[in-house]
Amino acid sequence: HDVLKEVARLLKTNGTLLITMPFLYQVHGDPLDFNRWTDEMMRRRLVATGFQVESLHPMGGIFAVIYDLLRAHIYRTHSVDSFSFRTKVRLIQFLAPIFKALDKESASKKFITTGWAVVAKKT
Repeated sequence: HDVLKEVARLLKTNGTLLITMPFLYQVHGDPLDFNRWTDEMMRRRLVATGFQVESLHPMGGIFAVIYDLLRAHIYRTHSVDSFSFRTKVRLIQFLAPIFKALDKESASKKFITTGWAVVAKKT
């Protein structure tokens, strides 16, 4: 909240604020979940800080989340010099377009997302 106040202080009237906020956790308890930066929490905090939200959209859905988690798992649990690592990286790269196509058709973005993209104007 303090960061938003500082941005509001520095940004000129009618200035545009662009935010991307990682999430990667199932949305639950919304609209009154104020422990995680859900879309509703972001909207309320921005308005309370003097911004008008022009757009607020989820980024990736369930298949983007799964892809990100698999990719992170591979990079964090394998030596980059190993055959296993190289094979799994090639496999996940091969599967990326499939995950992307599945995610494009997914209706889950509202409650399972990789994060939020926000455009707001200072009022």
